Amino acid sequence: MELTAFWSNEARIRAILGGASDTFIGLDLQGRVAAINGGAEKMFAIPVSELLGCVAAESRLPEALRTRLAESLGRLKADEAFPPDRFEFEFSRAEGPTLHLEGELYVVGAGKEALLVARLLDATQRWRTERKNLRLGRILRTLGEGNQALVRADNEHDLFEVMCRVIIEFGGYRMAFVGMVDHDEAKTIRPVAHAGREAGYLAAIRLSWEENDPFGRGPSGMSIRTGVPQVNNDFVNNAVMSPWRAAAAERGYLSSLSLPLKDGAGVFGALVIYAGETYAFGPEELALLVQLADNLAYGVIALRTRRERDEIQKSLCRAQKMEALGQLTGGIAHDFNNHLQVILSNLDLGLRVLDGGGQASPFLRNAMNGARQGAKLTSQLLAIARRQPLRPEPSRLDRMVGEMMDLLRRCLGERVTIELVAAAGLWTALIDPDQLQNALLNLAINARDAMPDGGKLTIKLKNRILDEAYAAAHRDVTAGEYVQLTVRDRGIGMAPEILDRVYEPFFTTKPEGVGTGLGLAMVYGFIRQSGGHIRIESRPGEGTAIKLYLPRSLVDETTRAVEAPVIERGRGETILVVEDEADVRNSVTALLAELGYRVLVAANGEEASQILAAGGTVDLLFTDMVMPGAWNGRSLADEARKIIPNLPVLYTSGYSENMIMRDGRLLEGVVLLSKPYRESQLAQTIRSVLSASARPSMASMLEPAQRQSGGSPQDAELRPSLLIVEDDEMVRFLMVSLCEEAGYQVREVAKPSQALSVLAGGAPIDVLVTDFILPEMNGIELIRKALVEKPDLAVILASGASFSFDELPDERITVLAKPFRPEDLQDAIRKSLAPNRRS
Repeated sequence: MELTAFWSNEARIRAILGGASDTFIGLDLQGRVAAINGGAEKMFAIPVSELLGCVAAESRLPEALRTRLAESLGRLKADEAFPPDRFEFEFSRAEGPTLHLEGELYVVGAGKEALLVARLLDATQRWRTERKNLRLGRILRTLGEGNQALVRADNEHDLFEVMCRVIIEFGGYRMAFVGMVDHDEAKTIRPVAHAGREAGYLAAIRLSWEENDPFGRGPSGMSIRTGVPQVNNDFVNNAVMSPWRAAAAERGYLSSLSLPLKDGAGVFGALVIYAGETYAFGPEELALLVQLADNLAYGVIALRTRRERDEIQKSLCRAQKMEALGQLTGGIAHDFNNHLQVILSNLDLGLRVLDGGGQASPFLRNAMNGARQGAKLTSQLLAIARRQPLRPEPSRLDRMVGEMMDLLRRCLGERVTIELVAAAGLWTALIDPDQLQNALLNLAINARDAMPDGGKLTIKLKNRILDEAYAAAHRDVTAGEYVQLTVRDRGIGMAPEILDRVYEPFFTTKPEGVGTGLGLAMVYGFIRQSGGHIRIESRPGEGTAIKLYLPRSLVDETTRAVEAPVIERGRGETILVVEDEADVRNSVTALLAELGYRVLVAANGEEASQILAAGGTVDLLFTDMVMPGAWNGRSLADEARKIIPNLPVLYTSGYSENMIMRDGRLLEGVVLLSKPYRESQLAQTIRSVLSASARPSMASMLEPAQRQSGGSPQDAELRPSLLIVEDDEMVRFLMVSLCEEAGYQVREVAKPSQALSVLAGGAPIDVLVTDFILPEMNGIELIRKALVEKPDLAVILASGASFSFDELPDERITVLAKPFRPEDLQDAIRKSLAPNRRS
């Protein structure tokens, strides 16, 4: 039957098809397009005149539709049963979005007149809505699973990994990764976790957040720079994506979303999600995924806060342990060192009697070595507790470590090679060089033990500035300039649980009987007491790097004289020995007598005071710091100098007392001989103190004060009288000693109320010397009240605190800034006593 005749009989059908909004295409049994309506032209952009009468398999209809029509036509020709057949496919148009089409195939007519009719419906909008709803449902579930991950997470890396997996498994996306912001020169984005079909993508591309770098202009870099989410819904047609397009196409990435991760300081990273379809991230999806990223950032902040809290707790526990250890070692060291002093002194005497020969000599020397080891152990305990007396001085570490290289090579053996790398222009460090050498040797031996098969030890020196951000992240650090000393080995390394305990005293990973477990604890205590910082980086199998940050000195290094250890004998001088332990007292007396000194002996402060008051000659007071009764070494020295002005004093103790130390360092002018000591140390120290006392002292500067008073320094009535107000006992002790040595009469008090009572009582005070920071009231308030009581009083305000000179009640007040030298104090006193200052 002719086509025209057929349709002339079906005029009503043609009218219906022509007015339908759907697309209809009818094929005869030869596969020619026998019927078609205008919807096809709108849908496929192919004119009806081109399609009508052509063979469908040879037309420009979508391939998926042609294939389906050919299959169904074959079934129709074979007289197979043909129920309505529904199908769907996507059609990518040359212009405009991809269409999602739904189709239905059915037969009209029978036999040779049968037509295969395809009815096509544009379901794109409904399909997108359904897909969007499906995606929203998945994202909502992703949010829920992500929140569960936040609750369970105990570290950042695991949280990032789990969150990426959740996004892929429940969100249905192609790939997701988390990138962290690096503040290096290239402003790199560093991937730290990923999930999904990554297939080497992150290794194949470069990510940056540098604005002037093409690799920094993509969504990831933009989101980090701006803090705003960046959507790329079409990888193919977005020119910005050209640096990554090829690698993305290989892995099926068609769109992406980059979400900034922010904390209180700014953006610290980005969560990046890739989808396998275009336009995967609409407004609703974006809103939910932004919430997911915000939750992730909150989880990171919570983990960091928890970690900081744990670190603070660990630091507090460590500090409490150190304080408890300090109290314990303080008591033990005093008594134990007294016993060691008896042992060493008697061994010294025994060796002298034997004159280095005889059968007993080797045994005595072995005993001497054992006593020294005991003294070393006590010193280590004090170092751990940060209570050892340090003598920091400007030190060039490149020189010092260079001079130690031969010693280190001998100690470490041939299987360990040592490399020293020192940066040019290295700063000078303020450190106790002897203690630092001990610490470095300790670290080097630990490194050797960590490389049982040998290896390389590298020591690096460089300048380092620790800024406020670093100090905020490490609560035991003060921002500033440091010299960094790094000891790096290639040994077995340490696991995190070991790193948490390395500073604990007596903790060791070495076999039983090897090592004491005090090494790193001692290094830690020494560095912290020196105002420095220590940091350990280690991984199992990769080795360990221990970094010491030593405070910079702005003063150049001075050459240290190397003196031969000779025993200097006395010249008949008289030494008053004050020691409560009878064995120590007897052994020291014997040593001093053997050295050629005349020795007076007292068991306590009361006996010593009686000896001094008797008026005999005493050239040196050699006193223990800790004694029973009301007297201690400092108070005895104060009393002794009232009886014998300028009397040299040598303190001895098995434990560094706070009365002669500040911040772990000996006060200026104080000489301490730590127990236990050798005969040579005792002889050298005593000669040094006696020689120093023979040099011109502050008393030589007394002449101006003598002229003002009109008499000699022995005439107490005519010497200027000072009232010193200082609440710090150690500082007050030094100021009183300096002023008494200069020949002034001195009264001392700790509180302003005590000073006002002295003035109100009519005491003849010429000069008031007061600190600024005091209990009850500050120094300026005290000065105001003192001048009301005594208007002609000369005043010196000595303080290291800052204040405004406008606050001073009288322009004649002399200001003395702490820290000051002895001559600075003397100049201030003379200046305040000048007639033009008191008129």
